Amino acid sequence: MFQDYYILDEEVYTEDVVFAVRKEDAVLGKIIDKAVYKLRTQDVLDRVQRKWFLTSILEDALPRQFIYVWLAVLLSGIAGFFVFLFWYIISIPEFWLRFGQGN
Repeated sequence: MFQDYYILDEEVYTEDVVFAVRKEDAVLGKIIDKAVYKLRTQDVLDRVQRKWFLTSILEDALPRQFIYVWLAVLLSGIAGFFVFLFWYIISIPEFWLRFGQGN
């Protein structure tokens, strides 16, 4: 099944809006192109993206590198919390066993 698929070396689509249309439906493709062009020139696409997709808001407000660093710090903090929690669960019973024995 997966022998029919492979990863391309370069991007196929570089546009923000992409519709898949059969080759036989060239007229439909031109109609869609005109509609997307009209929506883009009237800033409708930008308004829709800002309203419904958080990625557009984040990219406008913060640089992409800052988002990646912030996400890495957040995930590291979560991982550190779980490591501490695991250590705490393992070490506390040993402490209380020693404390209860008077050592």
